[in-house]
Amino acid sequence: MDDKPHEEKQFQEYCATCAAIESLLEQKIYDSFESMGEAAEKFAESADLTGSTANKLLGEYRGKLVTKIAPGSRGKTELYLERLAKLYGLLDIKPDEKIVKLTQGVNHSFKYPL
Repeated sequence: MDDKPHEEKQFQEYCATCAAIESLLEQKIYDSFESMGEAAEKFAESADLTGSTANKLLGEYRGKLVTKIAPGSRGKTELYLERLAKLYGLLDIKPDEKIVKLTQGVNHSFKYPL
């Protein structure tokens, strides 16, 4: 039996969930800050990042999440998840909010609050 259609469906669901997380996150950012620049500045302060790193991460959280938090993906997934949790904290996201549950559904290693 061919598992490719099942795997493709799972991947499509994964991508749709990541897109939902990105959308919810972007809305939270705009609800909390006047601009993306202000969000990056506060994120840099709260997560002990440089301004350029905070800007880069905010951009990735709003468009490349699917490649960054996948279980078993290459790179620094754990560090990425930790920084994402710090951003959730900065945005005062509650542990029982939908965005947290979606993120944990995508990667069970996501711990929030830290």
